[in-house]
Amino acid sequence: MALAAAIVVLGGGLLLSQSKLEEKVAASFPAEAARFIRSRDCDGPMFNPFHWGGYLIYHLPEVPVGIDGRTMVHGEARVMRHADTLRARPDWREDPELSQAEIVLLASDTPLAALIRTDGRFRLVYEDDVATVFCATQNEIAQENLK
Repeated sequence: MALAAAIVVLGGGLLLSQSKLEEKVAASFPAEAARFIRSRDCDGPMFNPFHWGGYLIYHLPEVPVGIDGRTMVHGEARVMRHADTLRARPDWREDPELSQAEIVLLASDTPLAALIRTDGRFRLVYEDDVATVFCATQNEIAQENLK
């Protein structure tokens, strides 16, 4: 009996730890937005923040992410251009990777997320406290999710 009780207590503790871990992850990474993208069968390519790339590669392997933390793969010029776009520098609209994106996933509290709301090339399809998702306006999913 004592062994069974210990197993139940340990098992419950592991479940509690797992749920706390998931809460912490969801507070810093686009967990719900990734679920949304997966549920809608969105295609890429995706424009995403540099620091979310690895998370997105793992959680959305079917959607090509724009960039991730492998700076040696992407090269300095591309990483710098991406950073300038994320900071909403004056020529952010001309970023070729943003222009070609079917999905734009950004942190909700960033200036670029606010500016893209006014960009006719993209439509808001999902938003929470952590992440905002836009789809290219020619993308059928963007039209479907506006209903």
